[in-house]
Amino acid sequence: MREDLYVMWLSRIKGIKNIDNLIEYFGSAEEIYKADRNELCTVLPADNAINIAKAAADGSLYKMTEELDRVGADYISKYNKNFPEALKTIDDCPIGIYYKGILPPKTKRKVSMVGSRRCTEYGKHAALKLAGELADCGLAIVSGLATGVDAYAHEGALRHDGITIGVLGTAIDKVYPASNRQLFDEIIEKNGSIISEHAPGEETYGSDFVKRNRLIAGLSEALVVVEAETKSGTSSTVDAALKYGRSVFAVPGSIFSKYSEGTNRMIRDGCPPVLGAGDILLEIGITVDKPDIVDEEKDMSDKLEGLSEAGKSIIKSLSYEPTDFETLAAKTGIPESSLRAEITLLEIRKLVTKVPGQRYILVI
Repeated sequence: MREDLYVMWLSRIKGIKNIDNLIEYFGSAEEIYKADRNELCTVLPADNAINIAKAAADGSLYKMTEELDRVGADYISKYNKNFPEALKTIDDCPIGIYYKGILPPKTKRKVSMVGSRRCTEYGKHAALKLAGELADCGLAIVSGLATGVDAYAHEGALRHDGITIGVLGTAIDKVYPASNRQLFDEIIEKNGSIISEHAPGEETYGSDFVKRNRLIAGLSEALVVVEAETKSGTSSTVDAALKYGRSVFAVPGSIFSKYSEGTNRMIRDGCPPVLGAGDILLEIGITVDKPDIVDEEKDMSDKLEGLSEAGKSIIKSLSYEPTDFETLAAKTGIPESSLRAEITLLEIRKLVTKVPGQRYILVI
């Protein structure tokens, strides 16, 4: 049996602390498993020694490994050379993590992206765009698989055939929220991974979501906050990223949107704004060749090919912030009946989408 599984077994025994010291003394977690009570009592309090001896005799290790197999998960300890290197550098590194899918190679560079669960259309498209651009440049996207910005960050990477990592605050076999089941499965199917500190079936609490945020921050070399209210759950992720010496960026938003209050204040207080993937790449030392920019411009040109002058005028008048029909009519000067017809054509071509309140935004 692999050493990782012995570490998993040891980490789940009640009351056992200082696992690093124990493993150093015995040489491995497997040797601790094989040790008799007298050997254990030489370095541990009697109750801890008894707990370990009982756990070695009750078959719990085999039950744990069978459960991993049943849910299609695995476990890797921090002592394994393939454990995520970035996590080894944080002072509260987990003993190990459960995972589904494929852990990216140690050479794979990563950027984390978080934000509001109740994000706006602007936040949605900012997350999709940034994650997609970063994925195109070979970076893996890390997020928390929550609704809102997290989900769109994962989706943006997947749309561009990129790798993405979902970090759970729940047991490895529990999808939360349940509405993200399809996204959960797609991440695994497309060679990404789902990770958690919690074993299959383990009960978790609200505080575990805050605790997992340190993993989101720790896994990457940069953190991007897309949208956040003044008092936001993203603050613990930002705090962890700063503590670990990671670069932190904020996407600027409307001064009238409560969902951008947090990010705008971050920028006001000195956090660098991110206007595109290039800002992040520059900070972490990745150079993008100019041909990529040319390709992007050509792609945009292809999307706009064949549009009428009215259609082009509508595109120029829209942004990722919703614009209502009356404002759009005033900006373009197009008669209402013609405007509706042109918008319908743009929606069919998936260049524009309608949001609640008869408002429209760009989706290119």
